[in-house]
Formats: sequence, C-alpha cells, structure tokens
Amino acid sequence: MGCSSSNSQLLVIVPNSEQTDGRKVLSLKSADLPPRRFVENCVILLVNDGSSTDIAQVRAQLWKTVYTTKIFTDFEECHTFMRKTEDEKLFLVVPEATNRFVENVRHLPQLEKIYVFDLVTRKIVEKEEQTNIFRDSTLLCEQLQHDIELCELDCIAINAVSLSDERTISFSNATKQEASFMFLMLRKEHLIRYKFENEAKNEFIAFCRANYAYNDEQMQAVDDFEKNYRPQKALWWLTQSRFISRILNRAEYTKEFDIIYKISFFLKHVQTQLTIRHNNTLEQMQNILIVYRGKTMSDDEFEKLLKSNCGGLFSFANFLEANIDKDVALDFVRRRRIMHHELTAIIFEIHIEPTVYSTKSPFTLLDDESKKGVICFSRSTVFRIQSIKQTMDCSALWTVKLTLVSDNDEQLMRLMKLIENNDVLVNPLPYMGTLLKLMDEYPRIEKFYLALLSDTSVLNQPSRLGRVHTGLAASYKYRKEYAKALEHFRKSLEISLSYLPPEHSDLVPLYDSIGEVQRELGNYVQAVDNYERAVTLLENNQQISNDSLMESLHKRIISTQKLLEDKQ
Repeated sequence: MGCSSSNSQLLVIVPNSEQTDGRKVLSLKSADLPPRRFVENCVILLVNDGSSTDIAQVRAQLWKTVYTTKIFTDFEECHTFMRKTEDEKLFLVVPEATNRFVENVRHLPQLEKIYVFDLVTRKIVEKEEQTNIFRDSTLLCEQLQHDIELCELDCIAINAVSLSDERTISFSNATKQEASFMFLMLRKEHLIRYKFENEAKNEFIAFCRANYAYNDEQMQAVDDFEKNYRPQKALWWLTQSRFISRILNRAEYTKEFDIIYKISFFLKHVQTQLTIRHNNTLEQMQNILIVYRGKTMSDDEFEKLLKSNCGGLFSFANFLEANIDKDVALDFVRRRRIMHHELTAIIFEIHIEPTVYSTKSPFTLLDDESKKGVICFSRSTVFRIQSIKQTMDCSALWTVKLTLVSDNDEQLMRLMKLIENNDVLVNPLPYMGTLLKLMDEYPRIEKFYLALLSDTSVLNQPSRLGRVHTGLAASYKYRKEYAKALEHFRKSLEISLSYLPPEHSDLVPLYDSIGEVQRELGNYVQAVDNYERAVTLLENNQQISNDSLMESLHKRIISTQKLLEDKQ
C-alpha cells in the first residue's frame, strides 16, 4: 500500500547498546531490514550528505515526532522514493545548497513541506512559502510536529451522494460514489452487529508491534495500551494524539479496510461509549446548535464531492471532532493554506437539531480539558448538504452548511433498505467485496480478504471462510490472475462441501465460476465439466427458478465445446 519498496539502501535508525553519559544514543545502521507497512499518514525524509554535524541529535528528536523517519545519503535515491510514494504525506528535511534537488521534487503532490536544516549558511530559497530554514534541531522538530498534526487533522476521508428519485440502486448497478457511500453504511451496520473474538485486542497489538518494531517511543505506547486499555476508556484513547488514532485515521483515509477490520473491537467500544455518553450529556448539549470543522481540498475534489452533491447526503468516514468556536476552524484552514495556497478552504457549519437524532450515530460533548467545547460525532454519521456559499472577503474560503439526518430520512432509507436486507446483514463480507469492486478498489480488496483469512472469527466459521475465498477468487478473476482465482474458488468449494450436501443449490455459482476460470486458462474439458455440474444442480433443485442462468450455462457449454473442437 502506498509506496513500493525502493532499491536504494536506506539508513535506518536503530537502537545502539552503547551509552554516552548514561544515556542511550541512536546510530545509523545500513541494513536490509524486513519491509514495514506504512500505518500512519506522515513520513519524514531526512537527506544527510554529511554536512550537518548535529545529525545524531536531529534524528533522535525526529524519532519522537513521527514513527517513520527515512534517512537518505543520496539525493537521487530520495527522489526515486518520493516519486514512487502514493498515499503518504512527505515532510522533507534537506541540508543547505540543494537547489537543484529541491526544484526537482517541489512539484510532487505527495510533498507537504520542505525544511532546510542549515548550521552554516542561508543560501537556499529563503523566500519560498513552502520552505523553512532552521539552524536549531529543537525548533525544527517542533515545527515538524506542528505541521504533521495539522496534516493529520486534514486527512479525513469524506463521501457524498445525490440520489435520483427515478433510479433504482442495487449492488450491481451502483455508481462509484453510490458504492462508496453504501460501503460506509454497510460497515456501520456490520459494526453494530459485530461480535469480536477474545483475541481481537491481542491480534491488533501484535500488528502494531510488527509495524513499530524499530521505534522504542511507539513501542512504549503500545505496551501502555496493552496494559491499561479498558473499553470504558476507548473514547479517551481515540481523542488523544497517539498511535491508535493515527492508525485509524490513516486506514480510513487510504481505505485500508484490512486494518479497519483489525481495529473493529476498538471501534465497537468507542461506539458503545458514545451512545452512553450521548444520553448522559444531552442536557449539556441543549444549547449547542452549531459546531464547526475546517478542511482543505483540491478544486476538483471540491467540485466532485461537494458542489455536485448539494442537497444530497454527506458523511465523514472517521469519527469527527467539531468545535463550538468557529475561529478554531478558521485558524486551522488559514494555517493549512499557508502550506498549500492552491487548496480550497472549507468551513463545515454543522447544525445540530435536538429533535433530529440517529440512534446509530451518537455524538457527545467531550469532557477532557484539552478538548473543551468539542463535539465528537460517530464515524460515518450522515448529514445533508443544505448549502454551499463562498465567503465574500476570500474567494478560496467556502462555508458548507450541514444538517444531521435522522434514521427515517427518505433518501437514507432508500439506501438502508438495500443494506438492511437479511441476506446482506447475515453475510456482509461478499457484499462488501462487491461494493469494493464497484469502487475500483481491487488492490484493497485483496488485502481485505487476505487479512480475513488470518482472523479467528472467520477461520472458526466454515461458511464465512468459504465466502472469503470466493471474494478473493473473484478479485483475482477480475484482474485476470486466473491461476490464483482457480485456487481460491476450489478452496471455497472444498470448504462448502464440508458443511453442505453435494446437491445443494448454493454450489451452483462456484461450479459456474470454476468453469469460467478453467475456460480462460484454456482447460476446456474441465470448464465444460463444471458448467454441466452447475446445470445438474439447477435441474435437481426445481424450487430454484433461474431460467436466465440456465440459459447462460447452456450457451457457455456450447461455446466452450466449440473451442475444444477447434483446439483439437
């Protein structure tokens, strides 16, 4: 996900057992370490050409700022890494006298900001807004931490959809935007009914340890979570700027659904706590009618997601914090636009009607002193876009008025009717896979299903396990990786036959799919054999009326037999 592995030899910060004045020091070690997955949005890139004598202190401080700090000794290697990066937000620290390199990378969309760590001179691009020059490592790290916190706040995924009264939406014909919105709603429904295994927390902790293995600072935080986390403190853990909130923010922003699945036990705890706290803080929230949240986005995103869906439904994918003080939101977008003046600034003006409330989307007033005046909304809370207005004194600042949507909203009910279908709620995984396909998220589908194959709640349920293999096979089939598709379709069939009788009609789609894959592989005899098995099952199950499928199967048998004759 995100950045593909670079062939450059990176210098990776690892603990050194030697002590200096009683303190642990960090050294640079050139090594081919196991690839680690990016689990946070922000990455610091430090180019060290040997000119900075204070580099040891800088890298030790950077280590505490963000968990991923990559160090390069060659500018071209760093440039290659940056070009290959897709999802991560990059913060680049360079020495002085790097004009050509800076000009080569400045245009990259994934680059957030450039910092010059210069102990000697101030030669380079002093007047550029996106470049800061520092001579003091502490000030550099403080600025990085400030900028990364702003970036994390801005990395919140949003979804919007406008539904036409004339059009009937289904799992097969939904547009990409409709599928994205339906996926959010299905996830929310699934979470309400989700029963996680006892080992869910331990599995998540193991995942964190694997990905924070070279960061003592974050490993200590993971230890703290393991020892002290309690479900009734879930909301506190969510609202702190700690590894768990950053992992969740990243997974939602980049649609890494396998990670979201790993963290579902925590999401369930937060949802439960929000529901309890909503009822307990109703009286305190009576006078809070409007809260604000700032965000920046590109002009294209603004047009596509907001302007074109005015009057439609809108949702933030993650939990949302919004402030009763509008100036907090204004200050946020002002600071973001200093870094990215090309972006459009949005103030979401969220109107809270006391009588409009969704039981599935609780919200509460936070009581932490550092979060005074902050309302926390449940993830995937649904709003309606009431209006979009440009601010008179700033062409780049827009106010988007949102209102809460109740459970009986007509448009929302049309979507929920599909999702609340009994078959969907009992078997949500294949439907999630279908929606991911409609969203063109095929690489994410593979990760999602592969993660499920190691989940005990799936492994212990043959019916679930079979559906996961089917979903994975369908993904490979779409990508024309037919050998892999065949492997997983066969595995699904094997599992299905362990709990279904061999004449069961549920096996028809599997035989049909295996036949299609065998045909693509040129195995025409096996393809016909599987098509005929599917036909036999349909004929023997007279209660199943599917004339169109029967006709399609006969056509496939005839066309495949012709291919076999031509081959011979």
